[in-house]
Amino acid sequence: WINGDVSKVTFDNVSFIDNTSRSGNGGAVYVNSTSQTIGVTNVHVLNSTFYNNTAKNGGAIYATGYGTNAYILDSTIAGNRVTGDGGGIYITTNNSSTSTNVDILNSIVFANYKNATSNDIYINRGTLDMAYSVYGYTNEDPTSRSIDAMQYDATQNNVQRVFNTITN
Repeated sequence: WINGDVSKVTFDNVSFIDNTSRSGNGGAVYVNSTSQTIGVTNVHVLNSTFYNNTAKNGGAIYATGYGTNAYILDSTIAGNRVTGDGGGIYITTNNSSTSTNVDILNSIVFANYKNATSNDIYINRGTLDMAYSVYGYTNEDPTSRSIDAMQYDATQNNVQRVFNTITN
């Protein structure tokens, strides 16, 4: 749980299993950088596993800041649960003049449970680049196939670039 002035956080070769958020957001990782002076906050996840974590938003990872970037490489985010948004990942900015960027490479973001209109990946005010990865539908109700695995704030002109990726 990181709250305050932070410019970079790195998680390398760690496992977060069976955690529950006490603050409501971020079942395993909660990053909230509150400083405009610091600028963009970078969250790096490398060779890591997030499984069976629970929260209101961001079952595995919740990150926000003046500007937030997330880099996820060779990692698995699966089986996490939320009552709100972002079953696996929830990334946003707390400043309307900045954006978020999420890069996911060679990773699995799949089978994260949601209880609202959320998805495996929730990004507000930002872009997603995903390559050589797996993600898919996570809604428990099989008739709800109209809900995509990712959710964007449609009012923020989000750009999605997903290639060489297996989707359900």
